[in-house]
Amino acid sequence: MKDQQHEQEEQLKEVMYLKPGYQEEPCSLQYYFDQMAMCLTISSQIRHYYRYGDYNKCKGAFTDFKWCLSTKSKSPEEQQEMLQQRRLDQWLKLREGPNSEDIWNVRTQPKD
Repeated sequence: MKDQQHEQEEQLKEVMYLKPGYQEEPCSLQYYFDQMAMCLTISSQIRHYYRYGDYNKCKGAFTDFKWCLSTKSKSPEEQQEMLQQRRLDQWLKLREGPNSEDIWNVRTQPKD
């Protein structure tokens, strides 16, 4: 079971260009700080309250900011490993949940 999961991850890395020597762009503290600040604005809170019935605690934005901050204290090799692992984890999380492939059929030929 573990070997199969490891094999799947290796195939995903191949598809996502996570090959040895591939350099990820370092995360931007300014970007994640801005995302966290935007989450806390009045307009964002009102929109969230209107849609979901409660205020947004912005945990995701704060977690992303903390994660980016933690990469800055690592060596370049560790930083690259963390960036690649995060991108892989995000892609896997996206593929786990419902997506458009559950509704739409993939065409192999154009519609007449």
